[in-house]
Amino acid sequence: MRKRTIPMLAAALLLALGATPATAKTPTDEEMGDQLERDLEKKWGRTRAVQVVVDRLYPKASRFELDVFFGVLPNDAFLLYLTPGLRMAWHFNEYWALELGGAYSLGVKTGLRRQLEQDDALIQARMRDQVIARFGLAVVFSPIYGKFAWVNKKVAHFDMYFLFEAGGVYAEGEESLGLKGGVWPEVGVGLGIRFFLSRLVSLRFEFRQRLAIREGLGDDAIRLAFPSEISLGLAFVLGGKSKKGKAE
Repeated sequence: MRKRTIPMLAAALLLALGATPATAKTPTDEEMGDQLERDLEKKWGRTRAVQVVVDRLYPKASRFELDVFFGVLPNDAFLLYLTPGLRMAWHFNEYWALELGGAYSLGVKTGLRRQLEQDDALIQARMRDQVIARFGLAVVFSPIYGKFAWVNKKVAHFDMYFLFEAGGVYAEGEESLGLKGGVWPEVGVGLGIRFFLSRLVSLRFEFRQRLAIREGLGDDAIRLAFPSEISLGLAFVLGGKSKKGKAE
């Protein structure tokens, strides 16, 4: 009896071991992926929710910025306008700022104008419509911040911004020729890029496209102008406290 019991127990044990792999459920790839995502969220969820850039090396938030710039308005056939000016901005945070600025317009005669004046002495009297100065208030949005390597030796930081501007332009005109002088409304949009030279100084390149509405005389009661401006400026950050620690 004893000899017969031992083989029976061994056969039952082998049967149980052979059935285990067949009855076990193998998880699918989708279930394994869901479980991995739950494990990652449980361990790293709070870290993954942090913003990409935490402490900027060159912060602007809660700071004033003074920009000394020099611009060119190239799209007048008779005058090339040179525009030295100043802008003052307040940065509410790293993305939004409000900027007030103004510039003087110095008109330089183009080659076409000089040629026309040589050919016709009366042409000078017909070209007395000239911009003297402009001013504006702009909302600035800076959504892009980054850095790149310069010849693999120096890391340069920059940000790119967009703006909407509303202001005015002061121009002189000859009323006898239907050119009325005064201050007229102007709106514009712009795109710029800022290269940080240090925590306090940056270099700004900008393009602004404006629409100016002027009042004329006679049949030409409303005149529209579309001046474009390209400018280069040196900006200085004023105020604020530097943060110590790791910066991106």
